[in-house]
Amino acid sequence: MRLVFVFAFAGGCTPQAPDLVDPPSAETGPMPTSGDTGLPADTAAPSGARVTSLVCGPTENALRVDCQTRLDGPAPIELRWRRADGSGGELSRRSEPPSLAHDTRLWFLAPQTTYTVEASADGFETSVAATFTSGTPPRKVAARLAVTGEADTPLVGTNLPCDLASAEAGMFDTATGELVWYEVMDRSGSFGGFEMLQFTEDRTVLGMTGDHVVEMDLGGHTLLRRSYDLPYHHDLFRRNGKTWLLYADPVSADLVLDGFVVWDASGTEVARWREAEALPVPAGARGDWSHASSIWVGADESVLLSLEARDTVLAVTPSGQVHWAIGGGAPTALAEDWSAIEGADGFAMPHAASRTPDGGVQLLDNAHGRALRLAVDEGSALASAVASFDAGAPRCGPQGTASLSAAGGLLAGCSGPNVREYTPSGDRVLWSATLSCDSGEGSVGGPRGSQLASRWYALDGWGYTDGRSAP
Repeated sequence: MRLVFVFAFAGGCTPQAPDLVDPPSAETGPMPTSGDTGLPADTAAPSGARVTSLVCGPTENALRVDCQTRLDGPAPIELRWRRADGSGGELSRRSEPPSLAHDTRLWFLAPQTTYTVEASADGFETSVAATFTSGTPPRKVAARLAVTGEADTPLVGTNLPCDLASAEAGMFDTATGELVWYEVMDRSGSFGGFEMLQFTEDRTVLGMTGDHVVEMDLGGHTLLRRSYDLPYHHDLFRRNGKTWLLYADPVSADLVLDGFVVWDASGTEVARWREAEALPVPAGARGDWSHASSIWVGADESVLLSLEARDTVLAVTPSGQVHWAIGGGAPTALAEDWSAIEGADGFAMPHAASRTPDGGVQLLDNAHGRALRLAVDEGSALASAVASFDAGAPRCGPQGTASLSAAGGLLAGCSGPNVREYTPSGDRVLWSATLSCDSGEGSVGGPRGSQLASRWYALDGWGYTDGRSAP
């Protein structure tokens, strides 16, 4: 067991006036609320309402189509679609409220694949069918996975590293390796190790692109596009309709600390937390002292920060107090037990720290090329390593992956084309994949990590297979 020092902390989140962001732009707006919500409801179709026609056609995005459904009476409808050859799972989507005409967008489509779609009104088993064929993604986003094994999660998402001149996100079918969703989120920005994206709990994609924060829904609608001049960096996180963003905080000519800003749904700053106010920074500290590299926010709005230069994971309460820290650098507040796993007794250069459902912590130990799962006993002030997961390289570069699937498996990988899913105990690899771009990019990192898939997300419950409703 390696014991570490305990410090007491003060400080907290400081409410801020909303004076650091631009007014809402014309591109910023809520998700469309027309008859195409995609959400379940209890509204029954009036007796006699039936679908009379169904036509589907292409959109500007090769992996989305628009379907027009017409009825002889107002009713909600359900669309169900699957590959025409019968392979794979069925997807479904509802369109409400009751109407004579529904215009519905469908996604999660493999490239150049023919689909059969059926539309039915509520209360009727009979339906009208049509077919359509998806398109070919442009070369700058076209990508695929070479997969081995069977994943617990049907979809994975990441930034697409195929075009260095713009910021793109993509989702892949874990069974076939096919790209089934993509979006060019900023044609003049980039995603990478210093500008991350998140697949959010709201089933949207949110990212910082260098000078904008952009959020889009699965239908390709822009929900938020906000420019910024504060030095945001590395990572951001959506929780409870708010967004947390890491930022660099120069406190003197030779010392830069970190902090995070909280935005409301409109992109207006509502709170700010600063290391300078919350941590006992040594008097002789110089340079980029902590180098915060990732942020995670719990349902109660508590925060975990990965401090790469301090080899520390820091827990911050919703009120902004430092709760505890784990790691080899100051500040620290928990003892550590590494006896249950092989390898180094400790971690360094941490990234992607998050809480597990049982209250533990998982993180990427970049210096040792592994993901770790730790049990945290706050009553005993002890953090115990319980599992280790090889990330595929002796040492990881910027960012990387340590994220859970709904079944408890762990996705692990360094930044780059490779990712794997382990059993919860880490004793076996369930699935592995290697990304390749048709453009030939995406396999070699650049000076800011922008040429790599920086982090992978398990997208359980996003409605891809077995008839579950698409959001």
